Amino acid sequence: PTPRGAEVLNECHIIIDLIARWHDPSRSSQTVKGHVQITSIPIFSRILGLDMLIRLKQEHPGLTIHFEERKLFLLENLLPLLAKSTARILVGSLSDPERAVLEYRLGQTGDWSMCWSSTDALFLHISARNPLASREFLCPDELSELPLLFYPDSGGKFGYHDILRYFTSTQTYNISTSELVLDMVAENLSVALASRLVTDRTAPVSSGAVKRVPIRGFPMPMNYYVLYPSQPNMTAAEQVVVEELKRCFTALQGTL
Repeated sequence: PTPRGAEVLNECHIIIDLIARWHDPSRSSQTVKGHVQITSIPIFSRILGLDMLIRLKQEHPGLTIHFEERKLFLLENLLPLLAKSTARILVGSLSDPERAVLEYRLGQTGDWSMCWSSTDALFLHISARNPLASREFLCPDELSELPLLFYPDSGGKFGYHDILRYFTSTQTYNISTSELVLDMVAENLSVALASRLVTDRTAPVSSGAVKRVPIRGFPMPMNYYVLYPSQPNMTAAEQVVVEELKRCFTALQGTL
């Protein structure tokens, strides 16, 4: 062969060797096996959890994963929860101040590691029938007459404390889906605070019946994170799951 032909031939041999390795039955014994429990906020498990589980089961048939949804993670309960729970991997969201506090606490213990996704943000969700829905933003002093249905599981106390004081009428709800809440908003019966990721795929928002309006001076960012044991304390199965979660977070960054 010509010099260029020899290069191509050599590369072809490399490809053939790779294909042979893919079909080598002895490599199946190297797949990770074990049980991993993940505790996650509903929004993450609903949007990315199922796809993640399918991929992991296809690549690692011997891996057993238990996915548990939990609505609320309070900052002060996070580390005690991990110490007591059988779940050693947690997916949640925190506001910027809470994130700083948690990073400081993790630095003191050294037992846990964490990775973050891009920041999501909370918006005021308001009916398109409401004249305020056409505004580019609302000022805090315009919120006092709006009846707010408050999401108790969208974030922690730091994320809401300053903004809630501007609403004179707030009501906590425990409705099972964001769609039911947004239906009430669409009927102009209430307004709601929710992140864009939570409501992106809902019918009231996609149809235009509910508008998302930022509140001036209150960007209210939310950070999605994975909390997991530090490297020396992780099992091989946990390492595989954490890497897949990180891949999901990379994909999530493209949607935020």
